[in-house]
Amino acid sequence: MNEPTGTACLVCSDQAVHNYHLIDGFQFVKCDGCGFVFTHPMPAQHELNDLYTGDSGITKTSYPKSSSRRRRALFQAFHLRKYLTGKKRGLTYLAER
Repeated sequence: MNEPTGTACLVCSDQAVHNYHLIDGFQFVKCDGCGFVFTHPMPAQHELNDLYTGDSGITKTSYPKSSSRRRRALFQAFHLRKYLTGKKRGLTYLAER
């Protein structure tokens, strides 16, 4: 699959992103700068509603590694906090939109 172009990281605004993983038709992209992983393109609201409220939604049995990944996400959140507290204010852009 082609690498995403014109896509900036939602956290640090870095343009250096690459395709990371394709799951159930959703393309995940990883930022080379901060390591944040996000979907590109962002799913439409109706797709998200169907995913989280439909019969095929995410359950504990369909995602058995959720507790260990939640723990890993917490540690990554501490790594990303510098973008919220320091000079690197990538999320400011999103708040102004």
